[in-house]
Amino acid sequence: MFITIVGAQYYLGMDVFHISQKLELRKDKENNADTEAIKAVSDSGTTYGYVSNSVGTRAKGCNSAGFIYDTFVDSVSCIVRFIVDGKVIAEVLYPADKTVNKAMKK
Repeated sequence: MFITIVGAQYYLGMDVFHISQKLELRKDKENNADTEAIKAVSDSGTTYGYVSNSVGTRAKGCNSAGFIYDTFVDSVSCIVRFIVDGKVIAEVLYPADKTVNKAMKK
């Protein structure tokens, strides 16, 4: 399952991303503007951006934050696979033993 990370320009910019980089996706339960907000953070906890929840910012073929929100409890890892036209596309890395919502990964 692929997602698009957006909003980097409001944090540290695009230069912090690289192919094969592992990030953590965390539900942002403090976000009053978007109840399905998921932030992309570094291993040190620094916010790099958010998972796109809009068809206007999401790369074609990627899922929205709303689509993946209920597929994990609080956080899940992802790995950057592509950086194209200013968009960061990452693959969500679900644990191998995950049994809840397996149909969502197809």
